[in-house]
Amino acid sequence: MGVQETFEHHYSVGTRHRTGDVERANTGPAASFCNSMSQILHTTSDIFEKNLRSVARLSPAAARAITASEPRSGVELLETQDGSWSIRIDGRLAASGYDPLREGRLLAEQAPVESAACIVVIGFAAGHHVAALAERMNRSGAILVYEPDMGLLRSILEARDISAWMDRSNVVMLVTEEQAAITTAITGLEGLLAAGVKILEHPASQRRIGRDRIDAFSASLTSVMRAVKTNVVTTFVQVETTLRNLLMNVDRYATVPGIADLQDAAKGVPAVVVSAGPSLERNIELLSDPANRAKVVVVAAQTVLKKLLARGIRPDFVTALDYHEISRRFYEGLTGEDVEGVTLVVEPKANPAILSAFPGLLRCPGDRILDELLGPFSREMGSLTPGATVAHLAYYLARYLGCDPVILIGQDLGFTDGQYYHAGAAIHRVWAGELNEFNTLEMLEWQRIVRSRNILHRAVDHLGRPIYSDEQMMTYLVQFERDFAEDAAAGRTTIDATEGGVVKKHTLVRTLRDVLAEIPARVQPVALPRPQPVRATDDKAFRARLREHIAAVRRDAWAVEEISRKTASKLEEMIGSDQKRIAGLIDQVHRLRDEIVTLQPAYNLVGFLNQTGGFKRFQADRAIELDRSLTPLERQKRQITRDITNVSWIGDAAQQLGSMLDSTIRMLDGGPRITRDVSAVEAVEKSQKQARRVVCTAFIPCTLLDAGVAAEPIVPGKSALRLTLERLGQSAQIDGVVLARDPAGHAERVAAEMKFELRPGVSITLVDMHAAAVQWSRRVRRVRKLSERCWRGGPANLTIWDELWRPAELLRLMKLHGADAAVLVGPEWAMLDAALTDSVIARHRESPEMHPVTFSPAAPGLAPAVLGRELVEQLAERESTARMFATLGGVLGYVPALPRQDPIAKPPCVETPIELRDAGRRCIADTPSVR
Repeated sequence: MGVQETFEHHYSVGTRHRTGDVERANTGPAASFCNSMSQILHTTSDIFEKNLRSVARLSPAAARAITASEPRSGVELLETQDGSWSIRIDGRLAASGYDPLREGRLLAEQAPVESAACIVVIGFAAGHHVAALAERMNRSGAILVYEPDMGLLRSILEARDISAWMDRSNVVMLVTEEQAAITTAITGLEGLLAAGVKILEHPASQRRIGRDRIDAFSASLTSVMRAVKTNVVTTFVQVETTLRNLLMNVDRYATVPGIADLQDAAKGVPAVVVSAGPSLERNIELLSDPANRAKVVVVAAQTVLKKLLARGIRPDFVTALDYHEISRRFYEGLTGEDVEGVTLVVEPKANPAILSAFPGLLRCPGDRILDELLGPFSREMGSLTPGATVAHLAYYLARYLGCDPVILIGQDLGFTDGQYYHAGAAIHRVWAGELNEFNTLEMLEWQRIVRSRNILHRAVDHLGRPIYSDEQMMTYLVQFERDFAEDAAAGRTTIDATEGGVVKKHTLVRTLRDVLAEIPARVQPVALPRPQPVRATDDKAFRARLREHIAAVRRDAWAVEEISRKTASKLEEMIGSDQKRIAGLIDQVHRLRDEIVTLQPAYNLVGFLNQTGGFKRFQADRAIELDRSLTPLERQKRQITRDITNVSWIGDAAQQLGSMLDSTIRMLDGGPRITRDVSAVEAVEKSQKQARRVVCTAFIPCTLLDAGVAAEPIVPGKSALRLTLERLGQSAQIDGVVLARDPAGHAERVAAEMKFELRPGVSITLVDMHAAAVQWSRRVRRVRKLSERCWRGGPANLTIWDELWRPAELLRLMKLHGADAAVLVGPEWAMLDAALTDSVIARHRESPEMHPVTFSPAAPGLAPAVLGRELVEQLAERESTARMFATLGGVLGYVPALPRQDPIAKPPCVETPIELRDAGRRCIADTPSVR
């Protein structure tokens, strides 16, 4: 028999622990349909009712459509010689008239169920091939059946009982090629679909359905599957970040108000949902009119908050759910007075930097994970449908408020007029330090689009014209259209007043001006409940109780890890043991299982964190179940091996959870909130514990001293070079300094600057540079004169750090001095920021392999770049073959031949204080004016 189960595990992507079981909620469309089944079916046959209940289990919309249809004319059911039945449609056989069951089995055997957990069958006909496929798969996968002839389905369901095999399998009936309907139908099955999808066409149904409809269905399915893939991958990739953010926000979640009191607080009032699309400039000014503003509730994505405030428009609500700490930029410079009357509704899985940055009132919708974690500290918060973006969250909030209609503006979901962002977007200010004659805002907008060239899609805009979108935004569109369709079916109206962007199904396309003109005037805006704090966030007694509760969960996480390790050991003992010994070990494993499932909520948190391991367990289960060639002993061995892997993943996840809870306890004790995958503090601690510290040496090329500029005094007794070295001396991360001089230049004056100690243990070494490297630096400096105030964006993408070093020369000196990483600093960088320097170096040390270059978009001269030796080797190799890519600009800039995401929004880019980023000048003492 073997080990059938180890520890129960739940997935957030739609599968349960037992192979392929589908679990739908006991509420919603399926439940409401089934609850009213007796009323619908009081005039139908028992067979039809039985079949329809089986269909409705996973396909309530199809069941409703079939119920509303009449039996198809021209359908004949025929008895066959093998005792089965066949079907003739409009005088043409749709299945074998001699042996339809064998025909169905042969077709089902063509489906690659071993490599695909979801088989899409086009055409139901008599359904024998679907039944045979269901027999092969049981519940180890899902079968999606596209059959648009609802009259045919009704005829069959009334005449033949198919409920037995339907109930034993995961069959979803799709009766339309409409994309939103497909999206709704597969909700809850995403985990199965993510394990592979293949299409199986029923030959006899192709002509009947028609190639046009099949192609339309295939196109819709492709879009939906693309969205499923994106969402599932995001779930797996972001699960650790999600839990980290939740834990870092746990004290706020326990103290700020929820949204329960907002439900239907603006019932029947129109709402305007403001997003950050490029077309926003076309109609945003209409909301500046107080008369218009009083007519509507305004819910805005955080990306447009500052733009609205600059126009004198105060939204009622702002929404946030972004994972990345860069999102704090949307609140830069705002004060409490600026956002008076504005409430931020923020999902607790959002980056904690957002909650710290917003200076106004906060609300959090409920979160199941935190509610389980908090236990006695949890309370009813009110919940919103999970959204993929802040725009989804804003739309769901408007519907939660009871608003109708909901009017969308700035919701382009495409690149209107070749733009990515609306005018004045926060990223435009971030880009300000790169703008020059060679790098305009329009160029950066277009680069932002074509960096994603591999995932661009051609779409149609609201006026029927071609427009570019991308895979991510098309995924968002799939979710929106599903929501719009469900709201339309419920009698709610969605108006697309974006006046740009892609066409959106199930909406009314109007201009905002016309819509606002039709809304009756209000003297005062609708009164909305103000959030009332539950308790003070600095309540020491409460924080002490919360800390103890989290500490208890931490102890349980340790216990989950220990039990997992013990279980793995017991399972390993089974390998090669006799059956009597195995039976005894199984009993021990079951006792451990019974013990571990009581460790709540720690065990469920481990399950949430271990979604990748759970998915692998599901795949292993399928492989075992579908392999009919296994002997009982072989099956047992496969199951044991599967369970060893499974409990090892659980133990690793429990260990990781324990580490995250330790960070949470430190945060509650007054420590930092972690806003990235690894905090700078943890990175330094980690690097100090490493067997070999990554050696980061500052390399300063004194090659630009044509007139001994760097050695001339700026302040009494101190030159620019001396001040630069003193700044480096304040760095806790620098391991050494190499001063490279031009032998033909002012070598003596450079040597004179070395006669002092930076700090204990950090030495200054003087070396000579090769003449070719000196000429390289001078040529790059002359080219960079055209963009010298910009850290990036010069001709040929050259950066401020490209002025300093030729890669081949830098590599030579790194090898000579045993440096693992080069900290690039100029000789006249007298305003170098030591704290920012340490942050850039620490970011590299966090993960030298993942962050081969780290940098800061500060004004030139304020921060170094750090390059790992392997990257420098690559740049040096390119000097003779691909000189354009032999610079740091080739790594950090946009290269048409190798489009990739901008590193400015990636971990290698260190977040920079706004006053350093937006200085707007070259902070290098290499000209009289700067000195």
